[in-house]
Amino acid sequence: MEEDQDWDAEAVAVIKDIKPHVKDIRVSSVVPASKGICLNITTWEGQDLCVLLGPSGFSLVGKVHDNVSLEQTNQVFYETPYAFLSSVSPSYNQSFGNLLIKKLNELKEASLNECDEHE
Repeated sequence: MEEDQDWDAEAVAVIKDIKPHVKDIRVSSVVPASKGICLNITTWEGQDLCVLLGPSGFSLVGKVHDNVSLEQTNQVFYETPYAFLSSVSPSYNQSFGNLLIKKLNELKEASLNECDEHE
C-alpha cells in the first residue's frame, strides 16, 4: 500500500468488499497513532473488534469497538481483509463460500437463459 494513500477511500472499498461476510463494519472514531484508519468490525459470531488498516495491512488493535489498547509489540499484519477475517472469524470461510456458490449459480442460470433464448 502506498504511503500517501487516501485511507478514507481505502476504508470505503474494504467495507463494501467484506460487508456481506460480517455482521457489521464501519469506520472507527479512533485515530490511529500510525498512518492508516481504524475499522470497527462485528463478526458473525458477535465478536467486536477494532482493526487497523495501514501501510502494512490489517491488524487487530482492540477487542472492543473504538479501542486500540492491545499490545503492539507482537502485532500481526495480514495482507488482505480476507486473511484477517479467516484468522478471527470461523464463519467467514462459510460466508465467503456461500456467496461464491450463489454467484456461480447466478452465472449458470444466466448462461442457461441465454442459451434458451438462442434456440
